[in-house]
Amino acid sequence: MTVIRRPGASPSAQGPALYAIMTIFVVMLIYLVTVTDDVPVNVNVTLAKTAVKGSLRHTVVKKRQQLKSALQSLTTNHMPMRLAKLRETSEIVGERLGEIRAGTETVEEVLHGQGAGRPEDGGSNKPPMELDEIVNYLQDWIHTLHESLVEAKHESYFGIWQAYHDLTVKTLYLWDRDYLDRMPVRRDDGSIFLSIATYRDENCLNTVKGAFGKAKNPENLFVALVMQNCHKNCKSGILTGGGTEDVPPDDDCRALFCESPEGKELCEKGHVRSLDIDEPESLGPYAARYFASKLWYGENWFMQTDAVSRLT
Repeated sequence: MTVIRRPGASPSAQGPALYAIMTIFVVMLIYLVTVTDDVPVNVNVTLAKTAVKGSLRHTVVKKRQQLKSALQSLTTNHMPMRLAKLRETSEIVGERLGEIRAGTETVEEVLHGQGAGRPEDGGSNKPPMELDEIVNYLQDWIHTLHESLVEAKHESYFGIWQAYHDLTVKTLYLWDRDYLDRMPVRRDDGSIFLSIATYRDENCLNTVKGAFGKAKNPENLFVALVMQNCHKNCKSGILTGGGTEDVPPDDDCRALFCESPEGKELCEKGHVRSLDIDEPESLGPYAARYFASKLWYGENWFMQTDAVSRLT
């Protein structure tokens, strides 16, 4: 057996030192046990909870200070054009949370201006946009964007993004502000708005049928479809080996449902709305969900899903 000792100390000197250390340790242990036993358990729990709350409060305050400092450090020169304009008119909610919390401003007033949507308070006195008006505008805007991007196809990624950004800020953003001022009044009748975005998805018809089929009250359900389909010169997805094949145009999900026995009457009563986007003009799932949200028309509840979902 190998004995390791402190240099310069003899084995006889280590014994008393080790004994003294052990004695001190035992005394401290007895003291701690005695003190803990004298303190009620609920007191210990309360102290622990207080410590946790204090730590969380400190963390929240610190994060708020960091966020405030980050916002204050921003300069208009380093912000996108749209955010810079919003900041100039004090319409960035994050910088006005204090006013909202104090009740001197509401989120609606910060976002849309004083009295937005209320004619008696100086808001828009125009009637809500008709669904056909909304669909026609969005289809025209998507076509215009596509033409703009075709013109910029030889640009760098920055030039393409700039073309998209500029058209959006100058047209869609302004239209959206008008739309928000003219939104229909939210109903209180248990109606449900179901947003469905689909991209060349053969499951779309089953999803729509399933939604109405599983609904307790189908007459309270309103579906909005944003269909991103190929209309001509269609190709399949990437096949094994990286190739593609010519395929027929994608099915019109809305048309198939409205022609079916279970869908005909529902469509005639306006329970299925749609925006049809040609595949080359598709902007992806986020844009599709945004477009679908504009087909909401005052329904009591709002639900969002995709065509691949099955409602059971």
